[in-house]
Amino acid sequence: MATMPAFAAAGYQFEATPDLSKLETRERLSQSAMDGLLAIADKWQLPMERVGDLLGGMPRSTLYKLKTAAGTLKQDELTRISYVVGIYKALHILLPAEHADRWMTQPNDNFLFGGQAPLDYAIETASRACSKFVASSMRRGAGCSWHTWAISISRAPTG
Repeated sequence: MATMPAFAAAGYQFEATPDLSKLETRERLSQSAMDGLLAIADKWQLPMERVGDLLGGMPRSTLYKLKTAAGTLKQDELTRISYVVGIYKALHILLPAEHADRWMTQPNDNFLFGGQAPLDYAIETASRACSKFVASSMRRGAGCSWHTWAISISRAPTG
């Protein structure tokens, strides 16, 4: 008899987290990830430049190519998209749809954002964090992700 993990909800089947370091996994997920990101960007009314910023500064021309045929995204790009999807989902759990879709792009007076829109804060913070992280870990060849700001944004009040 199989045992269910103590934290599992009854009837919920847990799957393993996709290994984004594997090329075949990234190939399989890239098109649906781009489709999802572009759908969220449309709901948030983001210009393509901002979508590129969310993906770490991807040029607009590359985004337009990926819009029709995603090819294979990098591990960092898929990770960034997963954070955006998680934030989108959390906002729709916490807020009515019309507020949830505006929350990321509206100025926010919470001390965390300092009057900035959460989207601007996220992009700026990720960029600064990556610069510091890359500078301190160049010798190890480490990469950079949005982990730090994604955690802080998920804990921020919604007012």
